[in-house]
Amino acid sequence: VCCSLQKRLPATAALSAEVEEKLVRHLLSPERYNKLIRPAVNQSQLVSISIQVSLAQLISV
Repeated sequence: VCCSLQKRLPATAALSAEVEEKLVRHLLSPERYNKLIRPAVNQSQLVSISIQVSLAQLISV
């Protein structure tokens, strides 16, 4: 079980990175995203942005 799991992890990690890159390209493509548009009624209105970041590191011992 351990050996078969190790063989599958790199392919899964590569696939998830590929899917993540595809999603970012799709969401931020020039047809879908205009960086000049602000989500505010008035140009002087402040826009608060919150993000949550999660880091994970897998170490093979």
